[in-house]
Amino acid sequence: MSTQAVVPYFTQVILSHRNATGVTDAFAIVHFFGNTFETAAQVAEVKRLGLDGLFAWLNGPANPILEYGSLGEVDAAVEAQLRVLRPLGIPLLSYEGGQHLLAGGSMRGDLQLESILDRVNRAPRMRSVYLKYLASWHNRTGQPLQHYVHCDRWSVYGKWGAEEYASQPRARAPKLDALLAFIASSPL
Repeated sequence: MSTQAVVPYFTQVILSHRNATGVTDAFAIVHFFGNTFETAAQVAEVKRLGLDGLFAWLNGPANPILEYGSLGEVDAAVEAQLRVLRPLGIPLLSYEGGQHLLAGGSMRGDLQLESILDRVNRAPRMRSVYLKYLASWHNRTGQPLQHYVHCDRWSVYGKWGAEEYASQPRARAPKLDALLAFIASSPL
């Protein structure tokens, strides 16, 4: 069974249908950090924060303008899902995850915003954000995380790839470097 990460109520409803708990061997959620920035207020906040401010938000407390997406909020959503699943003896899995810093709706294509999002994803500091994110997931669930995309050219539709092109040097792909470092230090 599966659902979104941030709404444990959906998990309860899904598992309460007929005999769902009796036939469910695992429950999977989408597990991303970051957000889709769709409002003028969110875009203005991203521009005001810039690179340093976005990293502070990802690593720090919630930002009411940017809404959900900091590592702390994502970790709290995982714990909320586990509170539903633990009493049922159902393990929590990830069906996709990684960073989710995206311009959406009419904000897509804003060149200044896209530049900031590209720089955040390419910044060496993204490696440490990923390592914290992966460690938090692993420590809470004991399960591997399914990263959404290994290799993909970034665009206004997302910066999903851990690397932007197949021959990208690992030193220039902080998300890929973090994934490989984490795998090496935490084998299954």
